Amino acid sequence: MAEKKLKTLLTALQDQGIFIHDCGNRATLQLRADVLRSDDIPEPTGSFELDEDNEAFYIPFRALSAVFLKNRGIDFSKAGVLKKSYKLLKGQTIYPNHDHDVLKWLGYVCKCWYDESENPPGINCTLKIIKDGDMNIRIIKGFKAGALHSVSVEVTFDFEKSHPSLDDWEFWSHLGENVGNEVVRMIATKIYGYGEISIVWQGADGFAKRKDMFSSDPDNDNGSDNNKDNLPIDVPEITGDETVMKLSRTMATLLGIEAALYGFTPGVNEITLDAGAQILFQQDIATKFKALHERNEEFVSFCKDIFGETFKEEKLAEFLTQAKERFDVAEAYLSDTRNEAIKFAKLAEGLTEDGELAKPIANAIAKADVGDVKEMLEMYRRKAEANFTLSCTVCGAALSRASASRGKEPDGSNESGKINKDDFEV
Repeated sequence: MAEKKLKTLLTALQDQGIFIHDCGNRATLQLRADVLRSDDIPEPTGSFELDEDNEAFYIPFRALSAVFLKNRGIDFSKAGVLKKSYKLLKGQTIYPNHDHDVLKWLGYVCKCWYDESENPPGINCTLKIIKDGDMNIRIIKGFKAGALHSVSVEVTFDFEKSHPSLDDWEFWSHLGENVGNEVVRMIATKIYGYGEISIVWQGADGFAKRKDMFSSDPDNDNGSDNNKDNLPIDVPEITGDETVMKLSRTMATLLGIEAALYGFTPGVNEITLDAGAQILFQQDIATKFKALHERNEEFVSFCKDIFGETFKEEKLAEFLTQAKERFDVAEAYLSDTRNEAIKFAKLAEGLTEDGELAKPIANAIAKADVGDVKEMLEMYRRKAEANFTLSCTVCGAALSRASASRGKEPDGSNESGKINKDDFEV
C-alpha cells in the first residue's frame, strides 16, 4: 500500500516536470513554470540590441541560475555544481514549450559561458534561431517585439536529500515545505547533461530570461551590440580550484573527437579543459572506445571464420604470418594458372608466344578468380588441342596431351594380375 502511495506521489511530481529515476538519487527536470512566484521575476534593466545574419537570429539568455528553486524543491546553489556543467549545454537543440518533436526544432545553443559577475551567478548562453519556417520567423518576431523573453532547460542531475532522516514517503510528500527550520529539497550534487532548451512563456527559474531583463549592470548584459557579442566566439575559461587538463589539436584529431566542441578555433593548437569540458571529453572517449571494442569483436569473429575456433587474440601475429604464407602460395598458384591459360589461349587463337591476345580475352584472364581461370585454362587447352592434334609417329593414331591414358581394357591374358604396359598408349 505504501509503495502504491509513493508511486502516486512520484507521478504527481512528473506533472511538475520532475522525473525521478529508478536509482532513487537521480532526476531529470524540465523547468516548466506553472507555479511561478511574482517575487522571482526580475524587472527589465539596461538597453538591448540583437544580432542576426542571413542565416540566423542570435539572442543571449540566462539558461539556469545557481539558486534554490522554491517552487520545485530543487537546489542548484551548491558550490561548483552548475559551474562545472555549463559546456554540456552547448550544441543542444532549441524547441518550443518542451515539445520534443524533431520537426519543430528552432535552432541550437551556439555559445555558453558561466557568469559570476551577476547576482545570482549562473549559465548564460546564446541561442541561434535559424531563419527558416513559419514558426521560426514568428518566434524571431516575438523576440524583436519583446513578447518572448523566457527559456527553460531540461537537466539531468544527481542529488542528495536535505533531510536524510526522512523516509521516501515523508521526503517526497514534504518536498518544498519547511521541516525542522529547513526547507525539504533535492540538493543537486552533479549534473550529467542538458536534454534541450525551450522557448516558454515563463520558466521555473525566474532569472532564465533575456539578458536585458535581469542584468544588474547594463554594460554587462552581453547582448548584441556593434561588436557582435552574440556570434560564436571563444568561451572564457573557468577559473578557480577545479582540476584542469590540456588538450592539443593533434590529440583531438588522433582520438577522432570534434575539436570545435571544445573551443578550438583557427590557429589555436592547445586548450585547457575545465571540469565541465572534462565530463564531455570522458563521454567522447568512452563512446570512441566502445566503438573500438565492437570493431575488435567483429575482427576476432572474422579471424575465427578464417582460422577456426583455435584463433587467439594474443597469437594474432602468429596467425597473420600463417595467413601471409597461405596467401603467397595461393597467389603464386593463381599467377601460374593465369599464365598457363594465356599460353593456351594464344595457341587456340593461332598466335605465337610473343603475340598479343585481344584485350577482352587478356583482361578476362587477368581478372578471373581461381575457379574461373581454371575453367578458362581447360577451355583453351581443348581448343588448342583441336588446332594442333597430336598423333603417333608410327601408326598415326590421335593422342591426348595428358601424360598417359588407358588405350583399352585388359583382355585377361595377363594372368599375373600386374599392369601390362601394352594396355596403355602415350
